[in-house]
Amino acid sequence: LAPQVEKYLPTHSTVESLRHAPFYMGFTSGSTGKAKAFLRAQQSWVHSFDCNIHDFHMKKEDSILIAGTLVHSLFLYGAISALYVGQTVHIMRKFIPDQVLDKLETENISVMYTVPTMLESLYKENRVIENKMKIISSGAKWEAEAKEKIKSVFPYAQKYEFYGASELSFVTALVDEESDRRPNSVGKPCHNVQVRICNEEGEEVQKGEIGTVYVKSDQFFMGYILDKVLVSELTADGWMTVRDVGYEDEEGFIYIVGREKNMILFGGINVYPEEIESLLCTHPAVEEIVIVGIKDSYWGEKPVAIVKGSATKQQLKSFCLQRLASFKIPKDWHFVDKIPYTNSGKIARVVAKSMIENREKIHE
Repeated sequence: LAPQVEKYLPTHSTVESLRHAPFYMGFTSGSTGKAKAFLRAQQSWVHSFDCNIHDFHMKKEDSILIAGTLVHSLFLYGAISALYVGQTVHIMRKFIPDQVLDKLETENISVMYTVPTMLESLYKENRVIENKMKIISSGAKWEAEAKEKIKSVFPYAQKYEFYGASELSFVTALVDEESDRRPNSVGKPCHNVQVRICNEEGEEVQKGEIGTVYVKSDQFFMGYILDKVLVSELTADGWMTVRDVGYEDEEGFIYIVGREKNMILFGGINVYPEEIESLLCTHPAVEEIVIVGIKDSYWGEKPVAIVKGSATKQQLKSFCLQRLASFKIPKDWHFVDKIPYTNSGKIARVVAKSMIENREKIHE
């Protein structure tokens, strides 16, 4: 990919040209297909650093713990942003729960970047960290029940989570005091971001109405590198979407229902796997779960569950019957010892789907 990147480097190094020059090449997580290469310019990173101050209320004096490896874009961001403003940064070579907790006990850590699956592992260590610190989580929705549980480990910590994407960087932030009131929300737009929800015609919808999430900010990536060409995803009026589906409530909180490409078309009705997963994760006997769409001769597609945990099929069906519309309830249930994840910590939906189709590593 080097020749494709070189053509976008400035021929003369001025301050202005360097701001807009490629600074970082990354790859999307590939949770639903092949990972795509993309470029980000220096200036987009600088604008995203502003969110640390204005939305997460961080200070230059903070000491940052990066709980995972720099392969994950969240941890890479945490390290680079800390160095940019002159903060102290501690980087773990590998995520090992007891070593992370040891570090928190022995160092004056005030901010930790992490993801929900890591926090679950820290919870299972059954230890208490009394630091007055901030926990910043992203990569997946931090479910309300999991947030409540983690208070037993970090009783004095402030909890922050944000919604974003490789292409968009920060979009919304949910701060601790708002999390209890709006546990299913991903928060309000960051201070330098605009969000609107649009229908298929690109028209903005009413509050509470589901549509595609569009974003406008100075944090966008430059584009994907496709067929040796840098392809921008901007609309004519400067907005961008990664095809996430959601809605905005009357107070301006944003809710993500799912992603268009994950949507299951069940008998002509749109079913979003993330909604079902979010509910079933609250069942005490479910450790992890993924919902995928499998072809069906009658319905077209049907929602199918892949579960890690001790729950039985009947328990989960009964749980769903009380809480979900019938068309959203998984039609088949498969149980596994391990849910597949990408290198960036997201559920590998393509791999999960192939496990069912090929009858690999599953049991009824």
